Amino acid sequence: MNPSRGLAAALLAAVLCAPAAAQETDYAVLSGSCTGRAPAPPRISGGPAYDWKAAPPSDDVRALWTAAGDRYDEASGHLLDVSSRPVSQADYRRQMSPFDASYESVDPLVWSSLMSGGYRLDEKTCRLVSPDGKGPLLRLQVEVYRRGLQAGYRREQLTELLASLRGLPLGAKIPAEVLERARQAEQAGVALPPNVRRLLADAGTTVGDLRGAVLPSYEASTRFFDSARGLKETALRALPPIAGISAPERRPAYYDSLSTRLGRAFDADLKSQFESVKPSGPRMLGRFPDGLPPIVMMKISQRPWEKGRGRAAAQADPANGAIEINYWDAARVALESAPAASRAALTKDFADPATLARYLLAHPEARKAFISREDVVLYHELTHVWQQHRDAVALEDLRGNVPAMEPLEYEHEAFREQFRYLTDKLAVQPREALQGGWTDSYRLLLQEGYERFNDEQIDKNYVGTFAGVSNFKTVEQVQAERRSIASRLEASSPTLYGKALELLKLAGLSRGASALREDARAYRGRAAEFVVKILPEMRRAGYPRLVAAYEKYGTPAQALAAALEMPRPKGAPFGVPEDEARRLAAAAAKELSSTAGAAMSYERYEAWTAYGGYVDRTGARWPDGLARQAQGEWEKAAEDELRKAAAEKDPAVRAGELKWARAYATWTPPADRAALERRSRALGGRS
Repeated sequence: MNPSRGLAAALLAAVLCAPAAAQETDYAVLSGSCTGRAPAPPRISGGPAYDWKAAPPSDDVRALWTAAGDRYDEASGHLLDVSSRPVSQADYRRQMSPFDASYESVDPLVWSSLMSGGYRLDEKTCRLVSPDGKGPLLRLQVEVYRRGLQAGYRREQLTELLASLRGLPLGAKIPAEVLERARQAEQAGVALPPNVRRLLADAGTTVGDLRGAVLPSYEASTRFFDSARGLKETALRALPPIAGISAPERRPAYYDSLSTRLGRAFDADLKSQFESVKPSGPRMLGRFPDGLPPIVMMKISQRPWEKGRGRAAAQADPANGAIEINYWDAARVALESAPAASRAALTKDFADPATLARYLLAHPEARKAFISREDVVLYHELTHVWQQHRDAVALEDLRGNVPAMEPLEYEHEAFREQFRYLTDKLAVQPREALQGGWTDSYRLLLQEGYERFNDEQIDKNYVGTFAGVSNFKTVEQVQAERRSIASRLEASSPTLYGKALELLKLAGLSRGASALREDARAYRGRAAEFVVKILPEMRRAGYPRLVAAYEKYGTPAQALAAALEMPRPKGAPFGVPEDEARRLAAAAAKELSSTAGAAMSYERYEAWTAYGGYVDRTGARWPDGLARQAQGEWEKAAEDELRKAAAEKDPAVRAGELKWARAYATWTPPADRAALERRSRALGGRS
């Protein structure tokens, strides 16, 4: 009775993005009035056309409409959209009016990028304010920002496609891994050109067909980006990074006195917390001898709990060396730490982030609760800021000399660093370590090993969720493709200016290629050291701390599960003494029998599988009453999953429910199990 750990890993996949406990906060009240009700409406196509001759726009406005994909027709005096239809007066007025977050929503990726780029939401007007303070963003500006972001991701994905096809016979079929990578990119929000999408969907497409479609699209986007950058900026990127000349400038992290005071208070709180968790905490502090980076609270997503970065408690802004705390998570933790009688009123008050900021300043216990709950996440994000300080490739990325693709090795390192910190925290703050919600994924790392954990729990989650993630090997291949195409564009350019532009770009790309090689080599060395030296020590120290923490602050079943996972001496059935394992198993059995009939959940699933694992390892008999109870609960869980699968229309969700139904069915009597399997096959669930 011990279903595959793979099922548990699948259920825990969401833990890596959202480890916190189930949310009880009333976000409908907390969210305020700026969370949008619907995506931006379609363009207005009817009515009189806007006459540019009668009301000529400024050069800046003309450039804005051009960037949005529209064009000016000299003959008619009309502005034409991407379908060559005249833009109506009504549409022109709407596009030139301020974006209103009270009823319009934007893609989570666009919102997060705007906030990290220095834009801010005016909660009173629901307008987006630009970093230079020049007034609210227009709807058209938001659309141009979205298109620019998409164009950058699309360009990098096209380059990756070209790199993946390099060296393959032109008449060969497209490899399955190339098709899967393109599917993952689209799932993450990258919109490939329609002709490329059609070829990827056609089973008869050859390497030559796809390369022939991708290359012109990539070269066209490259010429656009190169011309927008210009000769001066391209020349600066070819130089070594020099502060104030050729290195990117950082904008101020804080945007008003309130954010400054709150950020400095959080900085002091986090420093105090890190000083108490040794040696990991002081090690992180030592990476920032001038003090921890600024911490800024903001709405990382327009609405709470949105896909992607909106689910994070915090995120790094390496370009500006700052940590961004997610307002939604800070509000949730502040409410949970407040007296129960005050929560209803505070929920309404906190709909205004400024009110929440003032509350956090006046209530250090609320800040401490946030730091205690989310310090592991903050450690992870600080690792990203440290990478930006340390790694040459991170700086060349900001300068545009390497592809705008985040190597997954950055995440691998950030996760292993946060789990080193969690190992130390379990020793000094065990209850808080459990409350942070990261111990399940921590156990997966200890049990599955570094490579499998990276593949199953990081790479597969990130690739399908965030645009622009890859690995060093792929980024180096893409860099080689970029250099090859730049060389061809230089050779074929009919003008001296075009040749100079490409030669300067090649100099910058060479600098980026060198940084990629050096940093990739260094990352491999650090990863090898972790596998050989650090991970074994984490297992040796972490498991006993987990068992003790679970037994004191968790449940006996959790303690038993961790004890079963512990490395064991040769010939020993457990990593803990046998009498301790027996005592934990008896306590887990008592806990299960006292809660008979409870609905199946991950915690209950783990409790049953932990006790089953103990029985399997010792050869002990199941107590009759407990065996019958287990049969009944697992049979009901299998039936519930089959009912959900029968009603589910999404094939991917349905497949997951059927997978769980088959796992639960392993604890039904043989005749019933056969019936359940027949129903599963009828629903399309044959494995």
